Amino acid sequence: MLDIQDYLDATSDASKRTRTVSFTLVVACVLVFAGLLNSMQNHWMLQRLHELSNPNGIYTQSKIGSPPKKPTDGDGVKYEEYKNQQDLYEQRHLSLFSSAARAYIENSLVIRVPLFGFTFDVNDLGLMGGMAFLVLLILLRFCLSREVDNLKWSFSEAHKLGQCYEFYTLLAMRQVLTVPPTHNISRGRFLLWAPKITYAAPLVLYGFVTLHDFQTAIYGKYLSSTHTLILLSIECLLLVGIFAITVMAITRLRRIDKIWSDWWNISQSNEDENNKANLITEYQVGTSIDVGSAEDDSANSRRDRQ
Repeated sequence: MLDIQDYLDATSDASKRTRTVSFTLVVACVLVFAGLLNSMQNHWMLQRLHELSNPNGIYTQSKIGSPPKKPTDGDGVKYEEYKNQQDLYEQRHLSLFSSAARAYIENSLVIRVPLFGFTFDVNDLGLMGGMAFLVLLILLRFCLSREVDNLKWSFSEAHKLGQCYEFYTLLAMRQVLTVPPTHNISRGRFLLWAPKITYAAPLVLYGFVTLHDFQTAIYGKYLSSTHTLILLSIECLLLVGIFAITVMAITRLRRIDKIWSDWWNISQSNEDENNKANLITEYQVGTSIDVGSAEDDSANSRRDRQ
């Protein structure tokens, strides 16, 4: 036979599934954001390459030292020494510039996906990131739907068993991203909307990715105009899909908040009724004891008179 613990475990598992997908979504946002920074035209590494291309620039000299000074007199020995030092300086500059260019190509033009071990071109960031966001948001939407259903069923069964307040308290202690109303905490706007803003992060981030791709489409057309047009079209479709799923997810999050608020009021009313019933019972028991004591005193006084 099922008891209240079974419903408590099932509802807690639904919350855990939502948290797992949420954490995965945060990791995906970090990876896409890092790829977006590396692909920008004002990226630090690209600016560093521009400065290192000048062998006599201040930034270059800060890395490999100052270039040798050309002798002013016509001493052949000093001029030969100057040529050797100049050759060494140029070799250091070429080695530094080559290393920086190799690092830029390996880390900025190609994105490596951790755990999975594959790489893709940075121009496909919008396609790969959009597909990842859409899949994760769909999973989040299903997890939230199951959590809503589990909350409704579990609270209803706990109410039938007369343990609504106890069930509410134990389940609220297991929540992380959802903040149920309790006596110990006051839910302000920050606690209510911070998780919703977190779930909207993929939409905002992917909007920036799509905007950046449109701004830099001219560079993609130099490589392949057809590929660039197809890529931008797919990104627009993915952006619409991400927007729709995000709205669905936030709607279900609001639904979860309302369920918690409604059952908090119900559990409070049940708790107040139980307290009243206990007080009435204690009063009745105390009254019966007082009446019994009075009767005993009256009987004892009659016996004393006899």
